[in-house]
Amino acid sequence: MSTIWAFDLGKGSIGEAVWDEGTGAGDGHFKHVASLLIPAEFASTKDAASRRRMKRTRDAHKAREAWLEEVWRAAGMEPLQGRKVGKVNGKWQLVSEGDPRLEREFAAKGDPTCYTSCLLRIKLLRGEKLEEWQIYKALRSAIQKRGYDPKVAWKARESRRSLKKDEADEEKGTVERMAAFEKELHAMSPHEENRFSCYFDAWKMGLWDPQTPLNLMERIDYSADSTRNRILPRSIVESERRELMLPSLAALSAVQR
Repeated sequence: MSTIWAFDLGKGSIGEAVWDEGTGAGDGHFKHVASLLIPAEFASTKDAASRRRMKRTRDAHKAREAWLEEVWRAAGMEPLQGRKVGKVNGKWQLVSEGDPRLEREFAAKGDPTCYTSCLLRIKLLRGEKLEEWQIYKALRSAIQKRGYDPKVAWKARESRRSLKKDEADEEKGTVERMAAFEKELHAMSPHEENRFSCYFDAWKMGLWDPQTPLNLMERIDYSADSTRNRILPRSIVESERRELMLPSLAALSAVQR
């Protein structure tokens, strides 16, 4: 072959060259040499990996919701529908509104109905009487987060390869945030039955006080705190779900009677 093509794929560039050997010794020359520089925002593999991770998390999240809907319908009940977004003429738009009972978190003034997701989970754990849609909303709320587990199988596989420093630092930071949540949860209440994320959310929002554990507030005030950006251990998330199952069945039986 008298013509040789060569490519160099780098992290932030793509190089290409065409070599022509010519007709005799010493007659070879480059017919083409070029290098394409990739913008930094597209060259970073970390950003691409982060996007893939977010997509997997979102897909798993939607799959859990779809599973609950399927189980609910199989039991002869109608699940609450959330808002739906889709592409219309190439643009993302709101296709249909969600059920107000699912969208709303706090009742209008004078309305005694409980819409607050964390409070519905607490009420369900306590065996309080709830409507069918409230039970569904409580369970839907409980599956929103899957929790973090540093010992899952794919983590073990990753540990066998050398992690880059930024990946190792991110993993360490996640574990530290999870440990901080566990410490805060245990400091919140001395009672094991209150150490669930629903009580933690209600506590941070000012809707429940460990000092008066039987009381639940209907509305938040100026002192309400955010519960976002906390890493929950998967063991705690799964424990709450298990505890919700039996009272859910009992509550649904009472509703259907």
